[in-house]
Amino acid sequence: MENEPIYPIGVVSRLLGVSVHTLRMYEREGLILTNRGVNQKNRLYSKADIERIQCILEAIRKKQFTIASIKTMLSMVPCWKIINCPEKERIACPAYKSIGVPCWSIEHKTNVCAKMDCKTCYVYTNFTNCSDIKEFIKKM
Repeated sequence: MENEPIYPIGVVSRLLGVSVHTLRMYEREGLILTNRGVNQKNRLYSKADIERIQCILEAIRKKQFTIASIKTMLSMVPCWKIINCPEKERIACPAYKSIGVPCWSIEHKTNVCAKMDCKTCYVYTNFTNCSDIKEFIKKM
């Protein structure tokens, strides 16, 4: 399963050639959401998480993107359209109003997303690689 969290942070660090600190920073910056192990201490990653991190690394290393520019790009994915958020809720939604912060890193208190787990949300789970994001935006 693509979204099953099974890889510990050390393994992901070695696979991708980045430090554990870098992976934690990506989480802190809201670029990725990690799952926690049984003791809620260990970070676990899925294949989809690894693909997302590869996209981030490609944007940084090859395209010279900054963390801020990646966050802005991810914030442009129209989550409200994807999950069919009613207009009444959309108007008050901080993700709809903001630019520069992906919807999954915003606390949703009163809209349809308040009841959702962002780690399993279609918006987060289905836009893991760079070409998926580009293709979706091109279709709009």
